[in-house]
Amino acid sequence: RVARAVHRLSEIHAGRDIIAVAHAGSIRAALTLALNLSPTAVHAIAIDPLSLTRITLTGNIFSVQTVNA
Repeated sequence: RVARAVHRLSEIHAGRDIIAVAHAGSIRAALTLALNLSPTAVHAIAIDPLSLTRITLTGNIFSVQTVNA
C-alpha cells in the first residue's frame, strides 16, 4: 500500500514537495522502497517518535537525506 501511495502522490504532485504525517510502519515501508531493501529488512529500521525522515524521488531514483532528525 505504501509503495502505491508514494508512486501515486509523486505522479500527482510531480516536481513539488510532499509532506506526509505517518506512523513508523509506513515510514519504514517507504524507506524499504527507497533503499530497495527486502520486506523483512523493514523491522531493522528504528523510527523515533516525532522525527523527520526525508526521501527524494528524482525520475525513478530515490535518495534518502534524513532519517530520525
